[in-house]
Amino acid sequence: MWIDDFVSLNFPTDPKLIRFKEAQELKFQHIPNALYRYRTIRDYNIKNLKNGIEWMSYPKDFNDPFDAGLNI
Repeated sequence: MWIDDFVSLNFPTDPKLIRFKEAQELKFQHIPNALYRYRTIRDYNIKNLKNGIEWMSYPKDFNDPFDAGLNI
């Protein structure tokens, strides 16, 4: 599976063998073209849909600290 290869490239047993660029290229090859978000039917959700607005949580409020990993 490509995820195992991604982890191996980023976290080899020998830190001198890290291949960050290759890992990123592998990840970008597997990013989907579309993401779907299911919402409950509420007035504010319908209003946002009509206005083309999507509300998102701040990364600091995510329940998984790795969901908002940044590449610098």
